[in-house]
Amino acid sequence: MKQDTSSKREREKTMVSEMREKIRAIMRFSGPRMMFHHPVAAVRHLIETKKEKKRLKCQV
Repeated sequence: MKQDTSSKREREKTMVSEMREKIRAIMRFSGPRMMFHHPVAAVRHLIETKKEKKRLKCQV
């Protein structure tokens, strides 16, 4: 039984990492274009991302 749960967790981790890679690929393509279509939203996103990274770094 324990082996089944560990293999299930491994599959879930693999799926999550695959989805993250897909999201990164999409953002590499669409991220720069966002500056032209929605500049305010793009800048706001950059600021919020920096704040979140800083908050997480201080928390550890």
